[in-house]
Amino acid sequence: MLSHSNEPLLKADVLISDYSGIALSYAFGTERPVLFLDVPKKIKNPGYTDLDIQPIELSIRSKIGVVLSPDRLEKIPAAIASLIKDALKYKKCIAHLRNEYVYEFGRSSKIGARHIMDIYQGKDGKNYP
Repeated sequence: MLSHSNEPLLKADVLISDYSGIALSYAFGTERPVLFLDVPKKIKNPGYTDLDIQPIELSIRSKIGVVLSPDRLEKIPAAIASLIKDALKYKKCIAHLRNEYVYEFGRSSKIGARHIMDIYQGKDGKNYP
């Protein structure tokens, strides 16, 4: 039977990922590093390059973990060992990046509920039908 629990993620010392958003959720939620396999990107919006900015999923990979080419898979055990050995360094860096990129981490549900109540009570200054 499949479990839909987050327990395996919460227990893992390192996550192995590609470009998936779970890597950011894992790193920011657990303050643990990620081993990224540098496989070809699955680009759903080729127009993203028109913005001339690098997506966060690409820009912080080497800051929250290690990027490894698929033709160097024999290096995975050593890379994982290094990430675990340097876990405290990554923890500090990930916490810093989370504070920089995530709005009100740990408080968003409370703040979101307050905004919803403000809208409901008409305190947001907008008139709704």
